[in-house]
Amino acid sequence: MIEAQDEQAPPRHHNGCLKGCLLVALVLALLAGVGTGLIAWKLYGEFRSDPRLQAVVLAAQSDRRARAELGSHFLVMQADRRFFPAKGGKAEELRLVLIGPRGERALTARLEPVRGGMKIASLTLTAHGGPSIILRGETR
Repeated sequence: MIEAQDEQAPPRHHNGCLKGCLLVALVLALLAGVGTGLIAWKLYGEFRSDPRLQAVVLAAQSDRRARAELGSHFLVMQADRRFFPAKGGKAEELRLVLIGPRGERALTARLEPVRGGMKIASLTLTAHGGPSIILRGETR
């Protein structure tokens, strides 16, 4: 006579959705981290190799009003540049987003050609929706 054996299936854990959601969140976090790292690496490479950008940031760091607005140490988070014709050659406008312990500000620098290089013609620090602080020169 053949006896029927009761085989019991091992207990199932019902956390498949949780594991899947955690895996998706991990992948998205990794992608965001890699993207942020690539952007930071590009900005750092651009900053390190551009003497005009370094001069603009150094001018802002040495201004007491900029330090009062941003704090004693601030970082460049974004850099945009635009070229346009000017007397004696091609002028450049740099727009930087700076972030420090006291907040985030936009720094606009106008560089004009001079014999053998460029000079900072104007430097303006602006809070989002706030007044502009002219650090150097005039604004247009």
